[in-house]
Amino acid sequence: MKEDGMYGTQGKMNENKLQENGLKETIKMIFVAMIVFFGTAFAIMSFNEDVGVGDLFEKIYLIITGTEHKGLGVLEMAYGIGMALGITMFYNRLTNKKNRQNEPTPIEIKMKQYEDDINDYIEYQSQNMNHISGQKQ
Repeated sequence: MKEDGMYGTQGKMNENKLQENGLKETIKMIFVAMIVFFGTAFAIMSFNEDVGVGDLFEKIYLIITGTEHKGLGVLEMAYGIGMALGITMFYNRLTNKKNRQNEPTPIEIKMKQYEDDINDYIEYQSQNMNHISGQKQ
């Protein structure tokens, strides 16, 4: 019986599984990225609609120019560009790679705070249980 390559037939099967898993992971990542992207867009649009940003811009145009303005204008474009730049800067994607590797992302900061809160609670609970069990004796 002839074997193919260093690992034989078993090695090719494992390689195929790795490629399949890699493809599945890539598809999952793209799916999650799309959900996050469209969810974020929906949240921003909902906020803008609830606050009435369009009406606000119309009032600002009316106050400044004295005429009504409908549609896309300078304020809307500046607001859109500002949102994109603000989000990008918040996640530190305009800085050089050295700084990006050293600085934690906002989610890492929140996860650390969550972990600290959990540890504090566990410590508090254990002290509280020791205090209660000490009173019973």
